[in-house]
Amino acid sequence: MLKENYNFVEKLLHYLILDNNIVGEFLFDIEKKFFLNNRSVQNNEHIFISGLARSGSTLLLNIIYQDKKFCSLTYKDMPMILGPNIWSKYFGKNVKNSKDQKRAHDDLIKINLNSPEAFEEVFWKLMLKSKYISNDFILDAKISEIDLIQYSNFISLVCSRNNKSNYLSKNNNSIFRIDILLEYFQKSFFIIPYRNPYDHAFSLMHQHQKFSILQKNNQFIKKYMNWLGHYEFGLIHKRFKFEKSDIKFDINTNDYWLHTWIEYYQKILDTFENSEYRNRIILLNYDKLCKYKYDYLGNVLKKINFQNINKSIHITKINKDLEIDYNKKILDKAIQIYDKLNDISNYN
Repeated sequence: MLKENYNFVEKLLHYLILDNNIVGEFLFDIEKKFFLNNRSVQNNEHIFISGLARSGSTLLLNIIYQDKKFCSLTYKDMPMILGPNIWSKYFGKNVKNSKDQKRAHDDLIKINLNSPEAFEEVFWKLMLKSKYISNDFILDAKISEIDLIQYSNFISLVCSRNNKSNYLSKNNNSIFRIDILLEYFQKSFFIIPYRNPYDHAFSLMHQHQKFSILQKNNQFIKKYMNWLGHYEFGLIHKRFKFEKSDIKFDINTNDYWLHTWIEYYQKILDTFENSEYRNRIILLNYDKLCKYKYDYLGNVLKKINFQNINKSIHITKINKDLEIDYNKKILDKAIQIYDKLNDISNYN
């Protein structure tokens, strides 16, 4: 969130637009009617970032966004995610730019109204009627040809709003959509950041505790994250439902989050190994990014011809030398998966 305390009018606007599918469908239809042009974006070079929360995906999003080649949804587009051009031309002009401030995650990333963020799940929730979201899980949903065409229209509208040709997305829920999006957008890439499970699981646990308190004390934050499909942690946390999904640990234990890491990245491994599009799936090691910084990043991103790296964003690791009590058997399994990810990433 850009801020924790929205005023009454701001909250009302969010409720009217994001809490009502009829309004969402109407906005998207009006947006397409007046702003959708005949240029196809299907063969443009888009970048889709998807990784388990706290894997460095937001850091990666901000770094790539510095290249003026790409456009993305930003905080300035809220809450009119499905009508970015309408909002920009008729309402957003009066929205004043904000100063940099810390995220609610309390990490080192600073944001303002022009910062990119993961908002596109609003589109998928509308198209798929939220049928892939159960009380406890995020499910794998069948995406039709019509859904893909509409997604291409949505991307085209975001590109039009920013006068760009290439879309940049960060969406942790896209783990189920990797192959189908790469098949449809044949010049695009998926970048999947991963992080050593020892630190990563602890970070997830820490954020879960933090957001549980925030959402308990502020119902609007709970609603806000639900509207955006952000179920990574907190009171509305939902797990990804995989074929062999079975976590028997309490959510308030580190082992629960370590097992969550195992399930997610085992799915990534399976997807990579079985995908005919694996040459357009890039695995990025967050630990190496923090250690070798832009030297490592430049080597990884050569594959997408990304050369204009702006080094103004500070890359560092927050939690160091942690001593965490994990179930040894589970930790060993997680490390095995981490090593396999390193083996197939092929980036030194």
